Amino acid sequence: MGTTIVSNHGSFVNLSEGVEMWQYGVKVKSGGLHFIPSAEGRKKRGEVTSFSSAARRRMRQALLVNDLRVPSYRFGITLTVPWHGERTNAIDADFRQVWNRFTVSFKRKYPKWAGIFRVELQQRGMPHVHAVVFCPETDAVFRGVTFWQTVHDEVFALWLRAVGADNMRGGSLEAFVKHGVSVDYIRSHGAMLRYICDHATKAKQAQLGYQGKQWGYLNRKNFVELPPIKFEGLQGRALVLFNRQLQRLCRFRVKCDGVPFGCKLSHRVRRGTYYVNLATARRIATWARDFNI
Repeated sequence: MGTTIVSNHGSFVNLSEGVEMWQYGVKVKSGGLHFIPSAEGRKKRGEVTSFSSAARRRMRQALLVNDLRVPSYRFGITLTVPWHGERTNAIDADFRQVWNRFTVSFKRKYPKWAGIFRVELQQRGMPHVHAVVFCPETDAVFRGVTFWQTVHDEVFALWLRAVGADNMRGGSLEAFVKHGVSVDYIRSHGAMLRYICDHATKAKQAQLGYQGKQWGYLNRKNFVELPPIKFEGLQGRALVLFNRQLQRLCRFRVKCDGVPFGCKLSHRVRRGTYYVNLATARRIATWARDFNI
């Protein structure tokens, strides 16, 4: 990796230039000193009051490198509360209690599943949850052809129990039954990454006002971190060519039908990090390396 200089508060790691690839994304590394704080040098975490750029980066990275240990399906879940009225700090506190009750029930109901969730505010001001859930393929086969409808009914029962049938706060139970839970099958990993790109931008950060944890894991112990696939030979001029071609590839927006979380295709999420197909990234890297010879 490079030279490591150890200090009392952490380490300065000199990262060499190169490219790290995962199955669904690419990260371009540039040289320079990056400070990694030690346990003694880290500050105590305070209350979460905003969706910071560091939090957005960690959430995107979590979806890039995590997967189940077994073959899995991915689907999206949207959970909405029926409440109406003005949102206050008390509303946020009640929502956190509802969400905690749901997560406990969800982990007991699906001990082999895992997910990553995101909390944000609707236009009417009430918080709701978007979650990407990873389900083992064996569970889907066991439940048969009605798997998705079964999951919807079970998740709705857990969500209704967490919210409470007598806690509608101005909303109707009929509307909650219709709109409280949405379960959508994600046909590709790219669709899931498009969702994260849509919900992890500065524009989304500006409209937030939720006080509390902005994103997190469900059954994190079931995740395994995928190692990067390193591509050797991309230094100097070849790395510049590779980076330029990725920028051109990620410049355009594509409208897709049937995407459960939106149709905006924004591959580049931050400087040096791209969500592209692995085969495409390898072709560009091979071209850049051979062109530079």
